[in-house]
Amino acid sequence: MSNTEIPNWRPATLPDSRTLEGRFVRLEKLLPARHGDSLWAAVQGPGSNPNLFHFMLSGGPFADRSAFDVWLEQRAVRAES
Repeated sequence: MSNTEIPNWRPATLPDSRTLEGRFVRLEKLLPARHGDSLWAAVQGPGSNPNLFHFMLSGGPFADRSAFDVWLEQRAVRAES
């Protein structure tokens, strides 16, 4: 049975871009210009944990910063769709 065959079926709406803050985390819209440096440092910088890439399903490790920037821009654009 396809989605079009289910009565009253509608696709979910995308979440809005509100920033959510909790006790241990802040969740906000991905902005490569704002978040790129700190994310790069976390995944490739000194003291970074190479095991982080086990949880990044579609990227890394990256050959260089420009490859990371391309990947990050793709994630940000995909989040807009």
